[in-house]
This record gives sequence, C-alpha cells and structure tokens, in this order.
Amino acid sequence: MNLRFASLLVVLLTVYFRSDAAILTVRTNGVGTVTPDLNGQDLLIGKIYTITAKPGKGYVFSNWTGSVLTAIPKLSFIMQENMILEANFVSNPFTARAGKYQGVFLNSTNASAANSGFVSLNVNNRGGYSGYILLSTNKLPFTGKFDISGATTPVFRANTALGMRLALDVSTNDGGVSGFVTNGLLVSQLSALRGGFLTSTNPATNFMGKYTLVIPGPGTNNAAPMGAGYATAVVSKKGKLNLKGSLADGRAINLSVSMDRNGEWPFFVTLTNPRELLLGWVAQADLPFSDLSGTLLWVARAETNRAVYRSGFTNLVNVIGSRYVVPARQERILDITNGVLTVSGANLISPTTNLFELKSNNSIVDAGVSHLGLSFNKNNGVFKGKIQPAGVTLPLTFQGAVLQKARAGAGYFLTTNLSGAVFITDLGPPQGPLAVSFTASATNGAPAEPITFNATFSAPVATSFWDFGDGTFVTNAPTATHSWAAEGDYIVTLTGFNFTAPAGASASTTIQIVSTNPPPIR
Repeated sequence: MNLRFASLLVVLLTVYFRSDAAILTVRTNGVGTVTPDLNGQDLLIGKIYTITAKPGKGYVFSNWTGSVLTAIPKLSFIMQENMILEANFVSNPFTARAGKYQGVFLNSTNASAANSGFVSLNVNNRGGYSGYILLSTNKLPFTGKFDISGATTPVFRANTALGMRLALDVSTNDGGVSGFVTNGLLVSQLSALRGGFLTSTNPATNFMGKYTLVIPGPGTNNAAPMGAGYATAVVSKKGKLNLKGSLADGRAINLSVSMDRNGEWPFFVTLTNPRELLLGWVAQADLPFSDLSGTLLWVARAETNRAVYRSGFTNLVNVIGSRYVVPARQERILDITNGVLTVSGANLISPTTNLFELKSNNSIVDAGVSHLGLSFNKNNGVFKGKIQPAGVTLPLTFQGAVLQKARAGAGYFLTTNLSGAVFITDLGPPQGPLAVSFTASATNGAPAEPITFNATFSAPVATSFWDFGDGTFVTNAPTATHSWAAEGDYIVTLTGFNFTAPAGASASTTIQIVSTNPPPIR
C-alpha cells in the first residue's frame, strides 16, 4: 500500500465513523457543575456515557430535564441525536431546617401502646435523616433522605411489620415533620417539631426556668383516677426540658425533651407496664391563671397485677402549668393567707374541707377539725401532708404541687384501690353571707339521659362541689352535666365554701329518673 492510498483510507474511515456521532448539549440552571464536561462534544450515537451533577455552595441538585427526566445526580445515558441535558440546582432548603426533631405518633381511633409512641430524628443540611421511634419499650432506628420538596419514600423496618413515611415542611423555617407509622392494619399519624434553641446564639430566654404542672385525673367516678397527678420541670438555656413527677394513681413519670422555638414540646411517657402510655403536646401560653397547657391521652389497658384500676381506661386529660419562683425568706409560696384544702373522691362519702392559715415562713396553722398536716417544698413547689376526714379510720396521705399563677394547688391521695383529689385554694377575705342556688335543665328524665346544672353564688367561693346522689361528685364546676344509670329519686346538692361560710352553704333539689319504656304486656 503506497502512502497516498493509506492517507485516503484514513480520511474515508474518519468520515464513516463521524456520521454516527452527534453533538451533546449540557446546560446548568442555578449554581452547580457537571463532570466530566461533555458540553459541545462529538459523542457516538448509541454509546453509554455517565455524567454527574454537583451543586455549588448553598445549593442542592434538583433534577435533570431535557432529553432525560430523573432526580438522580449521577446520570448514565445512551447518546442520541439532538440530545440536550439540563442539570437544575436550587437553593438548599435544608440549611435552615437542619436539627433535631421530636414528636409523637398516635392512632386516633384505637390508640394503644402497640400503635402509638414517640419519634426523634436528626436532619442534616443535605436532607438526610436518622432517628428512632419508641413503641412501647422498643427503640426502633430508621434512616432516609428527603427530596427538595420535603418528601421521602416509605421506610420499612427490617424484621418487623412496621412501615413509616415522613414529610418535612420546607415552606417555612418553623415547619415540622409529619407523616405516619403503620403496622399494615392501623395507621398512626405522626408529627414532630424541631428544637429551636442554642445556648450561645439563641438561648431560650423566654422559657428557661422552673415550672410546676398539674395533670387532673380523667375520672368523674371511680372507673379512673379522680386525683390530680403533678410534676416539676426545669427548662435550660438550650430549651431542654427535664420533668419528673407522679400520676394520680401513684406511678412516677420522667421526661426529657426539647422545646421548639414557640415553646411547644411533645409529652410521652411509657408507664411501668409496657401496655400503658401517656402522650400528647404541651405548649407555652401566657394565660391569666397558667403559663402552659396541653391535652394528653392516657391509655391504661386492663391489668390484673395493677394495684388500682385493674379494668383499665382510655381518657383525655388536661395539663396545666405555671412558672415557679422559689420564694424569698419570709415570702409565702402561694399568694394567700387563709386557705382551704379539699379532699374528695375515692372511698369518701362526701368531700371534706379544712381551713388553714399560711404563715410567711410557709408553715400552716390548722383552722379546721380534720387534723390537717401540710408542708411545702420551697425549692420545687411540691407539697405533702395528711388529713383525717370524719368517718375515716386512718389519716389520708396526700401529695401534689402548687400553681403560683393560679394561687392554688392540686394533687391526689390513694386508698387501697382508688385515687382521690386534693385541692388547695384561697379562702379569701370576708365577702358577706354566702347563698347558693342552681338551676337544672330538667327535674326528671330517663336513665342515661343527661341533665345540665348551673350554679349561682352570692359571693366568690374558694371551692365548691356537686353531689349527684349516686356516689358521683364534681368539684369546682360552675356548670355540670350528669346522667343516672338506674331509675330512682336522686338528691342533687351544690355546696360552696368561702371565708364567711367555712362550713359550707348548700342548695339541693330532687331529680326523678324513670324509664320511658312501657310496661310489658301480660
């Protein structure tokens, strides 16, 4: 082959192969690069190439558009004629939303310790997350990644029947995480909020300090605790809340969580029995008589080994809290001088009240007839004591916590198998003679038919209670609704107490309950 013929062959071969090639167009939108740089290159049609989109500082990769549509940054493609690839980068939505999120998940129709619990996850500044859920006493980890819209693919727990899906709210910096947890049969809705404070740059100035909380029992009869649980809490500069206390059935509770920037935090406690739980949300709120409040679901399944309430119960309970300031020397723990302590519920035939004087050194002078002993812990706002109502063989031991903003306190006492309520209120100055009256929406009705009562007092009262004549009592309720299970004549009594009427003033009426069913035909 001579030199001229060889050169001609090379030219022909080059022309032949270039007829199967095309120019690739690669574009970028936003701040980022694509490697290797194949833009404007002649590439063989039908051949596979790979390029990778890399976001710049403060940006994340969104998706590929043009001839190929995908959200995967590393793209392998088969070259075609007129091919255009566009790499899209957007401002990083995760930078302002990275942090620790905590919350709860709850099945609203059939809540139990098997389908409701606590969730905690850490989100990094690239949208990746790792965390765990607490289901009963089981801590189950998970990992995943949010896309730029805040969505994520379902996460399934290996070796369990549990699945979950999460979504991060990227529309606002205060947004949280929502989603669900499912066991394949029941779906539990999930919500979590981000801890919002750092000691150095953004301390929890508006929330840090001591608090006392009261958790009134869910019972209006002896099917569930009638007493009030209580707790003390401390919020740090970082917005970390540490809480400990006791429920109205005598069991201890402990909790450690983070507040979000608005002062809201999840409440979750697994009780001594893994089939029981207490969960919900509590929020900071500057109200006339409280500084925080919330609603919790208390689930106690039937348990023969439990000392009290073996049949179990599922009830919503309220949380009321107040900031607590340690009193100075010769300063009263509550801004009252003449107080009244009331015990009710459990095995008591009727509520018992006992007057006392609160001295400036926080000791008391018993001014009643029920042998009241009462002491306060100035460091945390907890109180304890004993009282012996008429007809009770042994003194009742009680405990609770004060609410300084409400100028009151609440707690519980336990008998062999029941929980009763304890209230401390201000007796107040003399107000003139106390007259008590009330109206009823009806004076007769059928079994299970509700009747509503409205109280009227001629002067302010320190405490009051309704006696519905069937062993049911309701305390400090201006309006009360009650129904009776069986036929009969029931005497309803409303009693109020204040400084002028320390023994109480009462009003009564008779409610007749009869069946509306006609007698059987004989």
